[in-house]
Amino acid sequence: MNTLESVPPRAHAYGGFTPFEIASGTPFGSYADDSPEEVATSPRTALALLVRPMLAQSPCFIAFSGGRDSSALLAVAVDLARREGWAPPIPITLRFAHASTREDAWQETVVRHLRLNDWLRLDIGDELDLLGPVARSGLRRHGLLYPANAHLIVPMAKAAAGGSLLTGVGGDDVFGNWPWHDVATVLAGRSRVQFGHARRAAHLAAPISLRAEISCRREPLGLPWIVASERRNVARLLAREMGSAPRTWSSRMAWSARWRPWRETVRSIDILATDAGATVGSPFLDQAFLASLALAGGRLGWGDRHATMHALFGNLLPEAVLSRRSKAEFSAPFFGTATRRFAAEWNGVAGPASDLLDADVLRGLWRSDRPHFLSTMVLQAAWIASTAVP
Repeated sequence: MNTLESVPPRAHAYGGFTPFEIASGTPFGSYADDSPEEVATSPRTALALLVRPMLAQSPCFIAFSGGRDSSALLAVAVDLARREGWAPPIPITLRFAHASTREDAWQETVVRHLRLNDWLRLDIGDELDLLGPVARSGLRRHGLLYPANAHLIVPMAKAAAGGSLLTGVGGDDVFGNWPWHDVATVLAGRSRVQFGHARRAAHLAAPISLRAEISCRREPLGLPWIVASERRNVARLLAREMGSAPRTWSSRMAWSARWRPWRETVRSIDILATDAGATVGSPFLDQAFLASLALAGGRLGWGDRHATMHALFGNLLPEAVLSRRSKAEFSAPFFGTATRRFAAEWNGVAGPASDLLDADVLRGLWRSDRPHFLSTMVLQAAWIASTAVP
């Protein structure tokens, strides 16, 4: 066997993830509450406290896609640097060849608005494939990580080696995926009661088990690559996990700080960035920042994503950026030549998750034009199983 392709021994290669977690692409559960005792009264203050030491570790780079989250983080860092008389942070952008990933116009709008002169853009081919050279390097060194595309950080961390790198990871969920914002907005008196709010309120009041069962029936959570005998069980577990977030804004923020997928995400990014020689920070998932959001927003928050972004960053970015609805699509760069080649040759074994899988369905999915992102964890587990040291 080629020793360059060997990964950690099997006891560590799968990162402690259970077969159900690997098969469904989702870690389950939350950590114990270890929130900070002191909480900044303002989210912007909390964010500045997290960004400050990173700016001091010059050069400081900001992972910048042009989306609302990375734009907001860049704006906060630039504002702080100018108030302190420090060198401004440098946005760093990965430019993929696939048209669906391009955000050039939005990126240029933000960079121009912030009056930045330095902007590092890295051209990326297919090296960030989920089984490409960058991902395989991390899998060989650390075993299975979450999420499967955490290696996206590596080229940026290498460029930031010796300095610091800030990411806006988690912002989509923290600022925008609160499902009860419409009911909370009515309860807060910010909008009038409309048709459908009564049903939404009833759904909100239902126990998690009932909401999970409803989700199983309404949404395509069956995951077709799961063997038929386990498909409903996995769907129920996944629906329960997705519906486990508390209902109110403040409780949701406290829960987000403990939620295992976010903790695993931060851990994986930190591991890979450290390998590349950079100090990395993901302040939107930091417990202190989330605690400040809980305190400032209270039980009813600010409303939907636009209202929340406007309340937090409204004086730093153009309204068009804060209110945009479009978002780049990044599936194509991850499911490239290396993944398709592996899928064609795969023997159907995926470590602990093997007994849960329909290998033929997975093989076809990985080679299709519309692969499912929840199948990425088992993809990498399958590669580990094909190369791991016994």
